Amino acid sequence: LGALRQFEEALRHDPDHVDAHFNRGLALLLRGEYRPGWQEYEWRLRRPHARQVPGARWDGRRLQGQRLLVYAEQGYGDTFQFVRFLGPAADRGARVILECQAGLGPVLQGCPGVDRVVDWEEAGGERVPYDLHVPLMSLPSVLGITLAELPGTCPYLHADPARVAAWQGRLEGGGLRAGLVWAGRPTHQNDRRRSCRLRDLLPLLECPGVHWYSLQKGAASAQLDGVPEGLRPRDLGPELADFAETAAAIMALDLVVTVDTAVAHLAGALGRPVWVLLPFAPDWRWLQERSDSPWYPTARLFRQPRAGDWRSVALAVAAALRRRAVP
Repeated sequence: LGALRQFEEALRHDPDHVDAHFNRGLALLLRGEYRPGWQEYEWRLRRPHARQVPGARWDGRRLQGQRLLVYAEQGYGDTFQFVRFLGPAADRGARVILECQAGLGPVLQGCPGVDRVVDWEEAGGERVPYDLHVPLMSLPSVLGITLAELPGTCPYLHADPARVAAWQGRLEGGGLRAGLVWAGRPTHQNDRRRSCRLRDLLPLLECPGVHWYSLQKGAASAQLDGVPEGLRPRDLGPELADFAETAAAIMALDLVVTVDTAVAHLAGALGRPVWVLLPFAPDWRWLQERSDSPWYPTARLFRQPRAGDWRSVALAVAAALRRRAVP
């Protein structure tokens, strides 16, 4: 509330201050005030790095089969979260063309409402023909989505059945099969708060009856070497060549435990049980003071009680695991 007042005070002095509007939007979204929050969130498109797309922008009106280019603009997790709005866009008469980040095409192909998926890399800079366009993250504003009106049908993404069957045959049976991710992309502006160290989560690895599998990618996966052999998760990272493979592995698991990164959104979009470990000051999409998420019915949220306190989070998750796991 204090931050919101500061942004509003700044706007009294400078009504066109882009960052004040944008940050006010984030604060409103965190509070669940979605209609005004989405409107202010649109100010991100006035920032210097925002992509400029030629042609007419869609304003939400009904279409008569026109080609609507919806283009991803932020991270992988944002794309997994917001493609749920493509179905409502198609319901207004659009033939939806989704332009997504490189490598996401296979996992997004079956998303409801999509007529065609175009991978940035596959397009090679070639312009895809369209009649109207809209940024993916602007769809809630265009559609007038409130917190109570979030499209709640999950799953809305699906893994390849053949890949899922292959993973089911490769993972050990017995007990609870749980995937683990403890670090996000290090270049993310908030990564130092949202990511933790694997050793912070040792209480989880000590829970009886749980078979752990690391879904971690990147440099953070080297932290597995610092875990005693008897507690060390099996490293699946080298086998996860893309998000389609990760999605299949998630479908073969009973639970995913992850910090706030793309895997959290992928697991939620797949309709799989996912426990999300959140910093004290969470991203806007997780709202405040609740352990569930209106975005993902299968998600459970574990929040830091104090800034940087991952131990309390780990102990809370470990206690929940002991109640769930079969020794």
